[in-house]
Amino acid sequence: MASVTSKTPCVTCGKGAGLFKCEGCTQTFCTKHVAEHRQTLHHQLDEIIVKHDSLQEKIIENKDQSNPLIKYVDEWEQKSIVKIQQMAEETRQKVVKLSDIHKRTVSKELNLLTEQIKKAREEDDFIETDLIYWISTLNRMRDELITVPLSNNIKEDQSAPLIYQLKLTTTSSEFDDKSMFQYRQAHLQTTTSGDILERCLDGAKIGDNGQLVEHSDWDCPVEVRGKVGYTSGTHRFRLQIEKNPRGTWIFFGIISKTQLMTKCSYESSSAYGWADYDDYFLGGVRQNNQNTGQFYDTVESDIITLIVDCTNRKICYVNEKRQKSQQLDININKCPFPWQLHINLYGTGDRVRLLSATSSLGQALVPEIHGMPKLDAIYIFGANKQRHQEWAGNWPKIKGVHT
Repeated sequence: MASVTSKTPCVTCGKGAGLFKCEGCTQTFCTKHVAEHRQTLHHQLDEIIVKHDSLQEKIIENKDQSNPLIKYVDEWEQKSIVKIQQMAEETRQKVVKLSDIHKRTVSKELNLLTEQIKKAREEDDFIETDLIYWISTLNRMRDELITVPLSNNIKEDQSAPLIYQLKLTTTSSEFDDKSMFQYRQAHLQTTTSGDILERCLDGAKIGDNGQLVEHSDWDCPVEVRGKVGYTSGTHRFRLQIEKNPRGTWIFFGIISKTQLMTKCSYESSSAYGWADYDDYFLGGVRQNNQNTGQFYDTVESDIITLIVDCTNRKICYVNEKRQKSQQLDININKCPFPWQLHINLYGTGDRVRLLSATSSLGQALVPEIHGMPKLDAIYIFGANKQRHQEWAGNWPKIKGVHT
């Protein structure tokens, strides 16, 4: 008796005659439906081509659009021109005012001399010595009118340059095409770290189960620390400045857990962090030579994200509202593990809330703004080669700063 070979039915109609197996999806089709299956694949390929063309158009559009860095340079140029024009006009007005004062002084003395000469002539009361004196006085006033303005001088103040130089800096040593793909591919699983604000010196109070700290004394620095010590992974803290009535700066950063607590903790040898955007401390040393105790770029209600990357020994500061970021390298010899969250309050009534504290153990990410890491930045340098705060713009900036 002849045996009948069992056949796999068509996945579309269920019939078992004239079957073809698709090597892609491993499903079987009859003669009719294998053609339909191929048409479906062609349709899907057409959709892919449409998406490809759309992406290609966006790339071309992005090339045509103005580069944010170019826009920044244009704004810097216009602001520089305005600053120069303002300074020129102010100095011009000072010169005119000084000249007018001098002319009035000479004119007043000349009027007195005129009265003397007029009176002497009317009364016929003068001799040779009077004539010599009057001639000498007139010559002196004439010389003063000409030479005194020339004795004044205008010099450029090298200690306070009006316009800073621009310097384009790229982090090409750290960021390349390969690492860009790594940024897009890395999706870290984050968990709540359980960190809280645990300790502070006299002058501040911690409340709300370690989520809030408030300066309760007169103006004086008060150190605040977190609970957890970190030696590996990446840790993110979101902190909101709930109250800052006097605009005094607040320090956000890290410190070695082994460091003793002090009032001026930001000056401790293991302290790294920010008193404000672009106002940072490396190993307890303030880098921008400022003496002010006021915020320049931060205001009440701003949310500061502090990213602590133990793996790469870096920390990053992000002002979410102002879309500005800055990164510091940590010298492990100055700031040994474990690291702790480190805050220092100064102003009476200052209040900071810890919104969240999360940790991830995978590869660290440089924070993204609007979905794209900003790899280039513009720094401004003065004549003394010291870097200065750039004029604020709307374009997000990440700036690599090294110890």
